[in-house]
Parts: sequence; structure tokens; C-alpha cells
Amino acid sequence: MKNWFKQMKTGKGLRLFAVTAGSLAVALALAACENVASSTSYALVRVIDASSIAETDSQGGVNFWMEGVDIGYNVGYGTVSTYATLKATTTAKAYVTEATVTKPTAANALVSADVTLLASTQHSMYLTDNGSTPTSYTLTVLQDHTLSAPSGESCFRFLNESPTTGAVDIYMVPSSATLATTKQLTNVPLGTVVGYKCFSSQTVTMTIEPTGVTTTAAAYTKALSLTGGEVKTVVIIDNRLLTSPSMTAIVASDID
Repeated sequence: MKNWFKQMKTGKGLRLFAVTAGSLAVALALAACENVASSTSYALVRVIDASSIAETDSQGGVNFWMEGVDIGYNVGYGTVSTYATLKATTTAKAYVTEATVTKPTAANALVSADVTLLASTQHSMYLTDNGSTPTSYTLTVLQDHTLSAPSGESCFRFLNESPTTGAVDIYMVPSSATLATTKQLTNVPLGTVVGYKCFSSQTVTMTIEPTGVTTTAAAYTKALSLTGGEVKTVVIIDNRLLTSPSMTAIVASDID
């Protein structure tokens, strides 16, 4: 220790310290450059199967592919996956195939789409029926919210994909209110995507019914306890278990 103080006092130690510090700075700078050079921008993608005919047509579930990566294997009707992490790109290729396919191509795909995956974004890739023919589909990629809803508010997006029901009315009913005073959306057509709508967070009953119909049996209901900041996507699809109500809904969390 005394020798170290002596070296510092004479200047020899100062020169040694300067050389050491300089070497460390160069090493850190090189490491930083290597980290920047090797870093890659990513996007998050999840899949939603809202096709009422794909399962029958493909004799089982379907596979969702993005850039050759299987991000949804043997996905069944009414399923929402968790988010997968993929490299951001402006030229991504998306496919949906039968579950037996191990490598997607234009020839074996049920449907395909060209997609842009921006860095630091979230996306929902969902499969629907286009209504023109029994074996024809539509593959859509939507950009999801990446920020929480404002404090004290909850934000919802709605996708109407229930061919049996057609147009719907949507309500968010607090315990102290009625359907007549809480209608959020009216006459939402089949195939429509309603962008995010925000409202005060509280415990509500989400009620969806065919437009113009007010009987309890025809309505789909789900209790939601909302505390604020949530962002959700609701996919309305055909109810395969019951004829009334004719629809059911998938509630997927974009941000909890």
C-alpha cells in the first residue's frame, strides 16, 4: 500500500493509472459497439383462429407461420395464442396451413399474406372466413396497443366474426345501470374491426346481442372486473355449443 501511494505521488502511478483507465475505456467502448452491432429489433405476434370452417376443411387444427416460424401449431377454432417474439422486418410472409404441414409454401397454404412487422410493436394475426366460398379464408394482421390504458380507464377493441349472428350491439353494463343506458356500440356489421374504445374502469357485464334483439336468451354476457390500465381485444365468433345465444366471445389481453 505504501509503495502504491509513493508511485502515485511521484507521478509514475498516475501514468500507470491513466494507461489502465484508458485501456478500460477502450475495452468498454469496443464492447458497446459489439452490443449495438449484434442487437436486433423485434416484434411480438400472436394468432387468433376465428374461422368457423377452417377446422372442418383442414380436418383438425391449423398452423400459423410467420417468416417460416411456426408460431401457432394445431390451433383450433376460438383460440388466442400468447405472443411470440420475431425479428422486425418490412417483408414478412405469413401463412396458414393444415396442421400436418411441416414447411409452408404458397402451394400448400390455405391462405397467405404479406406483412410488415415494425420494431417494438405487437400484432394479432387472425384467420377468418371471407364468406365467398366454403373453403376461402382471409388472413389479417392488426397492430395491437403497446401502452397501457390511461389511469382509471380500460380500452377494448372488438372484432365481429360471427356469421350466424351478423350485426351486433355491444354494451358495457355497470351494476348500477341498465342496457338502455349503457350501449357502447350499435349495429356492428359482420367482419368489422372496431378500434380501441376507452371507458372508466369498474366491474361491468359485457353484453353482446344481435342488433335489434333484446331478449335475454339471445344475449351473450360476461362479467369483467376492470381495475384500470387494461387493453383487451374481444373476438365475437359463432357459438358451436348452443343455438341461443348464437355467438360467444374470446376476450384476449393485449396489456394487463
